[in-house]
Amino acid sequence: MPAPKDPEKYKLWKERVTQANRIKNQNPETSKKRSLALSERNKIKWKDLEYRAYMTQKLSEKQKRKLEDPEYRKYICEVLNRNAQAQKTNESIIKKKSESMKKKWQDPEYRSKFDFEELRRKHSLRLSTPEQKAINSEKMRQRMRQRWKTNQEFRNKVISKNKGKRRSYEVKTCINCGIEFIKNKCDIRKALLDYPDRKTWFCSRKCVQSYSVGVNHPQFGKPSPTRGVPKPYLRGKNNPMFRTDTKKNITQSWGFRPDLGHICRSTWEANYCRILKYLGVEYEYEPITFDLPYGSSYTPDIKIGTCFIEIKGKIPIRYLVKLSLFKKYYPDIKLLIIQKNHYLSLRNHFAPLIQTWEHKNNLYPRVDKNGFTAIQRAKKRRKVMKKIYEARYKTKHGDHIKEYGRKYREKNRISLMNKNNEYRQENKDKLLRLSKKYRQENAEIIKVRKKKYAEKNRDRIKKYMKNYRIKNKEHLKQINKEWLEKNREEYLSKKKEYHSKNKAIINLKRKQRYQRKRLESMTKANTTITDFL
Repeated sequence: MPAPKDPEKYKLWKERVTQANRIKNQNPETSKKRSLALSERNKIKWKDLEYRAYMTQKLSEKQKRKLEDPEYRKYICEVLNRNAQAQKTNESIIKKKSESMKKKWQDPEYRSKFDFEELRRKHSLRLSTPEQKAINSEKMRQRMRQRWKTNQEFRNKVISKNKGKRRSYEVKTCINCGIEFIKNKCDIRKALLDYPDRKTWFCSRKCVQSYSVGVNHPQFGKPSPTRGVPKPYLRGKNNPMFRTDTKKNITQSWGFRPDLGHICRSTWEANYCRILKYLGVEYEYEPITFDLPYGSSYTPDIKIGTCFIEIKGKIPIRYLVKLSLFKKYYPDIKLLIIQKNHYLSLRNHFAPLIQTWEHKNNLYPRVDKNGFTAIQRAKKRRKVMKKIYEARYKTKHGDHIKEYGRKYREKNRISLMNKNNEYRQENKDKLLRLSKKYRQENAEIIKVRKKKYAEKNRDRIKKYMKNYRIKNKEHLKQINKEWLEKNREEYLSKKKEYHSKNKAIINLKRKQRYQRKRLESMTKANTTITDFL
């Protein structure tokens, strides 16, 4: 029955057809017959060239529309990657490809298409990468191991070649897997693959690990100081944390704390003990060790009354296992765990109150009689030694340093000037602030220095000022005018004050100026008369 043209009727028709197809496909025999009939029809149609061209054009248009969607593109890429990985791993596909390539390569026309020089160059570039080198080396090792296991002639050849040489090889059998392997007499890896009794041999470290279990372990039945031995219940003086024979400089977080009077395993534990001491709370540090199954034990850090406290920054998996066993076998005992957040809140409150608080990367400071730590003493010593060295060097090589500096400035005068100007332009505000601050703090010292310099270089300063005024006469006039326009009232007020205070001195200066001008005019007149006569 053909499909109707009306869209509403077409929908109903399509639903009926789909339901009918589902019912038919439920029976496998009918579905097989139908699929075979469709394949035969399609084969007959596909022989027609016009139908083939029409279908290819239609499919290409549909594919283009689908590829515009990014999600569909991602799906296709994933499918192609899966197929490629499956082909790489599937041995049957690899064999078929290799056989087909061998058949093609026998044909001389197919071989003539390739340029062998370019192929060699590409192959060499591909092998030059370190990743490819590592892959090739692993492949070669695997091949050599397979040949060594399977081919006895290859083994005999290798042994005959290396017999009698300095680095001679021996054939040994692995106790665990029973495979024969080569062992070098002077091999550096002997300690890794050799067992402690020097008679048993293994081909790899895996065999050593798999063999050395239970009774085969070299330390089986021997007493060990840490594992498998239950610790006694320690109290008071018997506790090793209260020993006094380890009062030395601390090089790690573990060490004796003289302000507490006992050893602490970490800075956090020591600081928590200091908080308890500051608050006046009595405590015991690691007083009891509790036995646990499988030869293990657990020692809490601090005991306050009947409660035990454990201080942990990061909780590892081993500790969680111990904690679960402890709660199982000792349910009546209270245990409180202090983690990072709680410790940091305590530190922010108590660190400024306690003087002997240990901060990060700053272990417990041992104080001298004068109140200095070892770090402070070392810093002071370095400063003193540096000053002494500089003073000695300057006394010996003072002239040489001056000459070297003078020559360097002459050579690099332009570059140094440019650098200084660039630095001043970039940090102009900063330099002004620093100069103002320095003048305010050292005003008296600057005045004394200026007086000394003026006394020494009076003539030189006068010459410099004369030359400067002659060169920049117009510029100075302009500056003075601008300044007078801005600050006229201040200038007049200061002038009046000066005249009122120093009236006698100003009158004397005026008289002297008048007399000087009169003498100059008289001398000029005399000279003109003498020249005329």
